[in-house]
Order: sequence, then structure tokens, then C-alpha cells
Amino acid sequence: MADFEINDDNIAILIANLDRPEKLRSLVAELHPGDIVEIIEKHLEEDESVKLFNVLSKEVASEILIDLTDESRELLTEKLSTEQLTGIVSEMNSDDAADFVADLPEEEAVKVLDNLPVEDSHEVRHLLQYHEETAGGIMQTEMVSLREDQTCGDAVELIRSKIEEIEEYHFIFVTDREEKLVGIVPLSKLALYKPEIAIREIMDKNPISVTVTADEEAVANTFMKYDLISLAVTDENGKLLGRILHDDVLDVITEASTEDFLKMAGTNDEEFEYGSWINAARYRLPWLVSSLSGGILMAGIIRMMGAPLVHVIALAAFIPVITGMSGNVSTQSSAIVVRGLVLGKVDPDGMFEFIIKEFWVGLAMATFCGTLIGFIAWGLNQNPGLGIIVGLSLFFAMCAASTIGTLIPILLQKLKLDPVLGAGPIVLTLVDISSLIIYFSFAGLLLHLII
Repeated sequence: MADFEINDDNIAILIANLDRPEKLRSLVAELHPGDIVEIIEKHLEEDESVKLFNVLSKEVASEILIDLTDESRELLTEKLSTEQLTGIVSEMNSDDAADFVADLPEEEAVKVLDNLPVEDSHEVRHLLQYHEETAGGIMQTEMVSLREDQTCGDAVELIRSKIEEIEEYHFIFVTDREEKLVGIVPLSKLALYKPEIAIREIMDKNPISVTVTADEEAVANTFMKYDLISLAVTDENGKLLGRILHDDVLDVITEASTEDFLKMAGTNDEEFEYGSWINAARYRLPWLVSSLSGGILMAGIIRMMGAPLVHVIALAAFIPVITGMSGNVSTQSSAIVVRGLVLGKVDPDGMFEFIIKEFWVGLAMATFCGTLIGFIAWGLNQNPGLGIIVGLSLFFAMCAASTIGTLIPILLQKLKLDPVLGAGPIVLTLVDISSLIIYFSFAGLLLHLII
């Protein structure tokens, strides 16, 4: 099974041996944990997943549980005894163990913590005190650190002594006698110096770090800004507490991007975890109701300001063009702004320059599209007055849409609200209303040009 391929034939072989533990154990022994996760999620029923999971070693089971969806993880953990759960948790890295225990029912979590080895239990309890969306919530305590007055030889011996405890080494973190972070030493650099050389002589004295209370998205931005694979975490006084690895940050980035995308669509990721049609409808309805409200307002605007339509029915043909193009422009602007705010690329100091840039971008697009649609409207209807009205309306509507799409997310950020909300119904409703008001205002003012 070393070259196992997930296909119908191999899945059938696994299922046929689910009641033969020894044979099943040999079949999955060389499978990558990622393949086992896919098999459990996509190819097995609940009772079949339990049978497969029960033949896995504690080490493999600990990797798999962390990668399963919340729903699958709950189904499996409900079938496991406290002893089994404790054994699995003891094999996890401290950050994964804390996340896993935090998701257990409170009574079961207490039992697991009480049954863990004292040192493991202390580490997990310590990490559980931090909010899950902070640096403390994603850091792990497994790391290699030593004092600045120790030597390269001491560092090598320390690494050897922790070879079974720590899976990935990237840096040695250096502290002073008060355990405050004062430097880092890459492993590649450590190998170049003689054992008697003091660590303080070769360490980088300007280590990058984050405080334990830093937001996880700020941590992700730090990783991307400095192209890191590992990052030290300290308390407010600079005392070294743990480290964050690149794989945990990748999870943060993926989750944040997925959350933002789904939020813009008016739903959330619970649809994937608990995908009943009732829940899906409940999550999506508020977004749709707000859009419906905007539609009702637009209908009211047409009723109040749509007098020119009675005289020139051709004006009605261009309503979808005006509103559609304005909506597209606002979506582009808000998407750029939201992404910039989330990734920290739009900061307070450069906010004005960013807004001016978006204004010029919107102006350029509005000029081109307004001119183009004006000539098209003129040609289709053989009426230059209609071309002027449609062209000017689209120009000003697109300028307004670009401004709204830029400013609303920024305003929400200033109000300490989620800027992603600005890319949804708030912006689209405002843009639809403003584009109609602009269109009918020009049509009313310039109606004499076309009748």
C-alpha cells in the first residue's frame, strides 16, 4: 500500500477488511495521514470510520484528528474512551492539543487534562488561557532555547536531547538570565562554528517576535512581511513563551480568506460543517433580505423619479447597464480595499494616498465606459440627446460607485466593525440607489434634448 491511490478498487479492499483489524492495520500502516483523512471524510460511513480509526497508532491518530472537519472529529471522539483520548492528546504538539481539548465537552476535557502527564497537562492548561484567535492561541511551547552565555556545543547537545520531543527545528531562541528573548540562531549557522564559540557571538541580536496577545491575522502579516518559517512569542515584558510555525499560519490565512469570501456571499463556513438546507437558508436569508430591501427602495425611486420613462421608453433599456456597471466598479474597489485592510497593506498613514489612487482609477474607467455607452446609445436610437444622458449618467454613477466601494469598508474599519461587511449588501444597495438617482436626475434635467 506504499503507493496507495485513492480509487474505488482500493477503497473496496479497505472496506472489505474493516472487520479484520490485523489485516486492516497492515493495509493502512504505510498510508500518509492526509490520505487517511480523505478516506474518512469522503469514502466511509460513520461506523466504518470508527473501525478504521481504532486500528491506527496513537501517533497517526493524533495527526488525523486535528485535520478532520469539526463534524467528523466530534463523531469519532464520541466513540473514544477517556484513556484513548488521553493517549492521543499526549502525542500532539502543545498547540494542537490545546485546540483539541478546547473543543471537547467540558466534563470530558477535564478528565483528559487530569489524566495527562503533569508536564503535558500544565502546558495545555497554560495555552488554554489564551484566546484562540491570538498568537497565544496558535503558539506551541515545544522549542529549543538557551542562554546567551552558553556555547554552540551546548546548543547541539540540547537539540539531540529533544529530538523525540520536537519535530521541526528552524531556529534556536536565545534568552538572557531573566528568560527574555535577546536573539536567534538559525540551525544552518550553528553548524558552521566550533563547539566552544559562545552563542552571543553568532546570534542575530534583532529577533522578530510577537506578543502573546497579538491578533492571529497580525501574526500572519508578520510571517508574510519577513518571509518567516518560525516566529518567537513573548509576553509583554519580552519573556520567551513559545513559537509559531508556518503551517499554523497557513491555516490562519486559509481560514481568514475563506471566512471573508463566505461573508461577502452572505453565509459562513458552518454550511460546510453542518450542511443541512435549513441552516444554509438561515445563514443566507439575512443577506438576501437586505438585498431585497434595497430592491424595494430602488422600485420606490423608479416610481417617484421615473416620469421621463413615460416620454422616452428607450431610457428604461439602459437601467440594467447603469446599475450593473456601477455594481461591478464598487465590487472591484471594495474587494481591493478589504484585502488591503485585512493584509495590512492599507495603513492609516497611507490611507489618503490610497483613496486618491482609487479615485483616479474610478475616474479613468468611468470616462472610458461613459463615453463608449454614450456613443452606443446615440447609435442605437439615432438620438444624440439620449447618448448624452446615458453617457453622463454612467460616468457619474461609476465615479460614485468607486467612491462608495472605497470609503465604506474604510469607514467600517474606523468604527471597529468588520470591513468585509462593506463588500456585501451595504455597498451594493447604496450603489444601486445612487446610480438610479443619478440616472433619473440627468434624464429629468436633460429630457428636452430627446423629446
